[in-house]
Amino acid sequence: MNLTKAVNGGISDEEINWVLKNNPNGDNYYKAAYSNPSSQRYAISVSGGNEKIRGYIGGSYVRENGFLPQVNYAKYNLRGNVQANLVKNLTLGLNMSTSNGTRSRFNFTYDYESDDLNNLWGKLLYWDVFASPYINGKPNNPGWLGNPIEMMRNGGYWRKDNQQIDALVTAEYKIPFVEGLSVKGTYSKNFDNGYVKTFAKKQQLYNFKKTGPNGLIYTDSLVGTVMSGDPGTPYLGNIYDRSNNYQLNTQINYDRSFGKHTVGALLVYEQFEGFTNNLELMRYNFPLIATDQFLYTSANNADWSTKGGEGQIGRLSYIGRINYDYDAKYLFSASVRRDGSTNFAPDRRWGWFPSVSAGWVVSRENFFSLSKIGQVVDFLKLRGSYATTGNDILDKDDPNSRWRWMEQYIIKDGSYYLGATGTPAPRLDYGGLSNSGLTWEKSNSTGIGVDATIFKNIRFSFDYWKRQSYDILGSRVLAIPIEFGATLPPENYGKVNSHGIEIELGYNNNIGKNFSYNVKGVFTYATNKVIKKDVAANAQDYANPNGKTLAYKYGYQALGIIRSESDLSKLPAGYTINGVAPAVGDMLLADLSGPDGKPDNKVDSYDQMVLGNYFGADNAPISYGLNISMSYKGFTVDALFSGLTGYKIEYNDPWGKGFGGGGKVPVYHADSWSTDNPNGSTPKLYPGGNPHSAGYQWTSTFNVYNGGFLRMKYLNINYKLPDAILNRLSMQDVRVFVAGSNLFNITKFKMYDPEILGFMSYPTSKTFTVGIDVRL
Repeated sequence: MNLTKAVNGGISDEEINWVLKNNPNGDNYYKAAYSNPSSQRYAISVSGGNEKIRGYIGGSYVRENGFLPQVNYAKYNLRGNVQANLVKNLTLGLNMSTSNGTRSRFNFTYDYESDDLNNLWGKLLYWDVFASPYINGKPNNPGWLGNPIEMMRNGGYWRKDNQQIDALVTAEYKIPFVEGLSVKGTYSKNFDNGYVKTFAKKQQLYNFKKTGPNGLIYTDSLVGTVMSGDPGTPYLGNIYDRSNNYQLNTQINYDRSFGKHTVGALLVYEQFEGFTNNLELMRYNFPLIATDQFLYTSANNADWSTKGGEGQIGRLSYIGRINYDYDAKYLFSASVRRDGSTNFAPDRRWGWFPSVSAGWVVSRENFFSLSKIGQVVDFLKLRGSYATTGNDILDKDDPNSRWRWMEQYIIKDGSYYLGATGTPAPRLDYGGLSNSGLTWEKSNSTGIGVDATIFKNIRFSFDYWKRQSYDILGSRVLAIPIEFGATLPPENYGKVNSHGIEIELGYNNNIGKNFSYNVKGVFTYATNKVIKKDVAANAQDYANPNGKTLAYKYGYQALGIIRSESDLSKLPAGYTINGVAPAVGDMLLADLSGPDGKPDNKVDSYDQMVLGNYFGADNAPISYGLNISMSYKGFTVDALFSGLTGYKIEYNDPWGKGFGGGGKVPVYHADSWSTDNPNGSTPKLYPGGNPHSAGYQWTSTFNVYNGGFLRMKYLNINYKLPDAILNRLSMQDVRVFVAGSNLFNITKFKMYDPEILGFMSYPTSKTFTVGIDVRL
């Protein structure tokens, strides 16, 4: 609270003492919202059959409750399959499944259709420490951000129902008069139906009289009522989404051995089509009472909104493959794909994608197996591969990107007014320049590897891979006249090179008759470099992505806190940071350059530099893991540790860095510089928007950290009942287990979980599970 007083001002000691007594941790909203999350899962299955027919049927039910009110998820699914050999050489199969799920939560205006709810998470952490969510049972009005607790309870809801049906039919026939020759066909069908209902209503809040020197302390004296600001307009919405797709595969397969020779060949025809349609119905305002039925919404056409669309996608593929091995010693395989996608214009639709691989099992050679090293190395295989692959998903976040090769026109809201009388005419907008030359993004990949087993217990594998990606979709950076009136369409021109290694080392053994264990470690390293991407002609070197990684970031160099007038006097005359002369307590940022490439005593955009090649956990170049499994009599323990390293994190907390809107100052700044704390570890704090705050708001070496961590991903302990007891119970297997996930995390970064996007992202949950598995 003293920090908040220092930064935002207007807080007296009396008011600080009130908070320390009534809300010492500043977490009244968080406490009011939080409830212990829980999850349940039940499953049952039955299988059986004979030589002619075999079958399986099973089902499961899952229910999860989040740590915020009304955040729930429930899903059940049923699955069954049957395989029959009713006629010699003919095998038929049918696999069907259905799932029905419901995801529900309170309505939140700023969720942007995401379950992350990070905007709300920020409110719970930072909002007014003086404002109790409820006073005498009435929802308090704390100001412009509203009352998030009342919003969760009485602000409406968002619910998504989803039903999915899948069916797979297979038939395989072995040609009796040609040994090794068979034909196989598969047909899969998928139906996906979604329904989203949103009910958003205002909440009635109560204004209470405030007291204290600055009028910050709420009393229980009621002043009046007010309706919440969010949602701006109450509404009821229904969204219907439907999709169905199918995939047809037919193949001819030949696989036969001649002595030590094994040959194989495969021809495949693959066809896929998908269809989607959606309809959105919205009604705004409730004249009498806010109820989640269209009957109670406004009858005024101006309060109605309707939109929808349809889409389709298709792919066609021809695949051929041959393989050969001699005595399981020399291995060779080659394939080629001819793929066509409706995401491109007809003359750019098709692509060739070949691949080849070879292997040599050295341990099967006599010269190796009879040698001294062969007595130690039980298995040794060398392998290599080369492949060209393609990607036709131009923009995974924009489903309309598949139509960028053709001109588009869009009917927009509003009208043009034509003629002397201003007659309204429908508005048709041009969708932008198209590019009929768009085609597949491609990658050429090369890999070599080694697999080995030593002393029968030690397993080792090593892989090195290299990838050259080209024809990557990107926008050109060109200077075009403003009169042109449009932006240039994206083109296939980008290039990125990447390479990496993967190492796996494992060991298993037994101690006595009852104890066994298995340990496996995994290490991966991957890096990349942009080879070709357009950049503005006058761009600074730090802003030029060419020659840098895809996940690099730039910012300023922090030289340390200006702790005294003596430190300040050492700066050159006219030295400015963010347009103002620095003051004692500010973070000093380095002047590295200027418009002419030389330092100019002004710290601005010219002074940025590369701060790191990898930012964010998703871009960590190094990952590692350790899996441990132990078994003693009926007890089994499985544990997994995993970690990332080699990447950086920028302290990502926009409210906690800017102190806007009167929010609390986070503990992160508890040791900030002040006249009473001249040796503080963070700079002097300023109200939001103050130019002196650049030292801790701008991205710099001051607020960039090592994001590496090691996490205990899960621990599972289970116990199997002895066979003697199972036989008495006429059961095959009964296991009782206890499990936990995300149990602890070892990291130098202490502000929030280094694996999530930022401070205000939904936190990683620690879960504990108790269950029983019964097989009759």
